[in-house]
Amino acid sequence: MKDLITKEQAIDIHNIDGEPTMSSLRIAEVTGKQHNHVRRDIEKVFSECEIDTSKFGHIYLDGSNRKQKHYLLPERELNLVISGYSAKYRLQLIDELMSYRKNSNKQLTTEDILALTAKKLEEVEEKRKHTQKLLEETKRINEVLEQEIEAIANTDGLIDMKAFSMLVTSRTQEVNFGRTKCYLVLRALNLVGKDTRPTQYGLTSYLEVKMVEGSDGKLYPKTFVIADKFDKLFNRIVKKVLEDEELNRELGYPFGK
Repeated sequence: MKDLITKEQAIDIHNIDGEPTMSSLRIAEVTGKQHNHVRRDIEKVFSECEIDTSKFGHIYLDGSNRKQKHYLLPERELNLVISGYSAKYRLQLIDELMSYRKNSNKQLTTEDILALTAKKLEEVEEKRKHTQKLLEETKRINEVLEQEIEAIANTDGLIDMKAFSMLVTSRTQEVNFGRTKCYLVLRALNLVGKDTRPTQYGLTSYLEVKMVEGSDGKLYPKTFVIADKFDKLFNRIVKKVLEDEELNRELGYPFGK
């Protein structure tokens, strides 16, 4: 909808990329709600569902020739928004959309069908290319990480916690996954205790303790990650963080929400 339309035109059902959409103006008209209240409902629901409202926003001209915003909602988004409205209004709005779809499907020409099919094929091809690109990038990153692990691991095949946190950070890209965060997750996995020392379970799975000489010449216990277990441990960290909302928030959502 590149051209500006009037409010009367905006209220009609619009076909966007072959999908009938209901205007927020029509929702307001049917329900008797003020249009700004309907828009607020849409924005609230979309925010809760993490849907980008900008994808559905359009401009029309009001009676004073001023630019105003309304939303055009496909069936899924329409059902989300009106789910809390009166059943009477929901039925009317859904019936209007279904009636439009039924009638518009009857009117589709061979050219229309071919054009829609071609568009869908283009979208599928774009998604395939994007997926292929991601797979290639993932393969490249994994190869680099394997080289990094080999370079960082000492002669005993062990990675100290500082190096381990650096490797985890390299996989989380923008998030700095330092030693403190690493120990926080390892503790949540019951691999280390509150004193950061490995638990019995930690020592029998991913960790090893060796005596290392300190700057004062004395020997101190130091925790290492077994290099061969890095990938498995990293995957467990990701799974734990994503499953534990409180932990994920405390860490700054390193792997997404």
